[in-house]
Amino acid sequence: RLWTKEELAKESRRQLHTTRWKSSKGTLAYRVVHAERRAFVEHSGALRMQKAWRGWVARRDIKLALEAIAEQTAARLQAQWRRHSALHSLVRQRAVAVKVQTAWRRRRARTSRHQHVNAVAYLTRAATRFAARARIKRKVEAVLPVQGMARGLLTRVRLVQRQRGALAFQTEVRGWLRRRRYQGQRAATNRIAAHWRGHTARKEVKCRHTAARRVQRCFRLHRTQLHNKMRQDAAAKIAAVWRGRGSRRSKPYGHSARKIQARFRGVLIRKSLRRWPDAA
Repeated sequence: RLWTKEELAKESRRQLHTTRWKSSKGTLAYRVVHAERRAFVEHSGALRMQKAWRGWVARRDIKLALEAIAEQTAARLQAQWRRHSALHSLVRQRAVAVKVQTAWRRRRARTSRHQHVNAVAYLTRAATRFAARARIKRKVEAVLPVQGMARGLLTRVRLVQRQRGALAFQTEVRGWLRRRRYQGQRAATNRIAAHWRGHTARKEVKCRHTAARRVQRCFRLHRTQLHNKMRQDAAAKIAAVWRGRGSRRSKPYGHSARKIQARFRGVLIRKSLRRWPDAA
């Protein structure tokens, strides 16, 4: 329910009297304005709802009226179309009946005429076939002996040709089997020979490798022994020279003898040193 201005003013005065403190003019004006705004909002909302309801009712009535008009129009159109279809079907049935009758009469006349023509043609063909059969029978009776001789000759020739073809085929098959057996034996022989040659070659390589290892071991042993012997000989010579030098220094020889010995020892050492690279 919408409030009127008098009711709003009465409500405002009642609220002012019921409050314990006395409000000012601004507060009173604010409450009046607030109440007016609330009434205006409620009134405008109610107007919008009424407007929407009236619009929906009007659209519904218009829609129902249009449906009724459309239904009446459709019924009239259907009645007109049924009448037109019935008339058209009757005209077409009459035309089709006339065409069927005309075609049936034409076909019956054509069939009777064809029957007469076919009967004449059948009799003519029967006479012709009888004469042809009689003529063919006479020819067959004359040709039968010749055909028997020709068939016998052809049969004998065909048998000879079959025998020759069979012999040629058997010869080819036997030759192919023998060639295949020979090829298999040859392949097996080649495979065995290849395995044997591989075994022999591997054995020979193994023997050569063993012999080479033995030769290398003997050569290394001989070279080591020779090298050790040359080192021992060189060490013995150096020790002998050193001992001779010590003994000579201990004896009182003259200055010239020491020079000669030194030169001689130098020659010997240089000679021995020249031998060491060759020995190494």
